Amino acid sequence: MLSKYHTPRPMAAVIIDSIERWSTEQHMTRLTYHPQDFDDELNHELHSRILTAFDKQTKIGWAHFLCGQISQAWKPVIAYYYRSREPGEIYSPDLWMRKAIEQTWHYYITIWHCRNGELHGHNFEESRQKAITMKQ
Repeated sequence: MLSKYHTPRPMAAVIIDSIERWSTEQHMTRLTYHPQDFDDELNHELHSRILTAFDKQTKIGWAHFLCGQISQAWKPVIAYYYRSREPGEIYSPDLWMRKAIEQTWHYYITIWHCRNGELHGHNFEESRQKAITMKQ
């Protein structure tokens, strides 16, 4: 989703790294990439906007990001990037936000189904067997 909707590479790196750290229970308190890693795409203004969005998302929580509670601070990052790159008329910060929320919900629900399947069974027979085993 991130590349399909022309997310700046530094922003995508921050989002992916933050979610990976959250999933391994590492607390995110600061950015973990270096601006020089993205010399071709990063300038001071974009970096500043990414830092602001990261801080605001961290305050909300990265678990909330996966539930679709994405900070509005990401919109100015995308808007700024789209103005400089002009990816096409159909691309807008609102579209990016909608698609990001849609994809995070899909991802979160998939994880939820997998987790529940492992805990309670993937079908009626597995669920029944797990329930019988737990009662014993």
